[in-house]
Amino acid sequence: MGVAERSSGPDRPAHDHLQGGEISLHLTDRIRAYVDSLLARRGVTFQRTKTWKESPDLERDAKLDRTEEVLERLADRA
Repeated sequence: MGVAERSSGPDRPAHDHLQGGEISLHLTDRIRAYVDSLLARRGVTFQRTKTWKESPDLERDAKLDRTEEVLERLADRA
């Protein structure tokens, strides 16, 4: 049963069994599982790494600058 489907009664929230950080962790796990399922349905795979790898793209900085510019200009849409 999902969180929204769980019976909680009229004066009891559905999350009353979770405390502070547990709610955040619970939602993070649920969001990650949902995103994983969306990617899998579309045949997208990924691999987590333990180390950071810099992009070899020579245009990386220009692309990041453009992304930041667009996000700032269209902040109300993002």
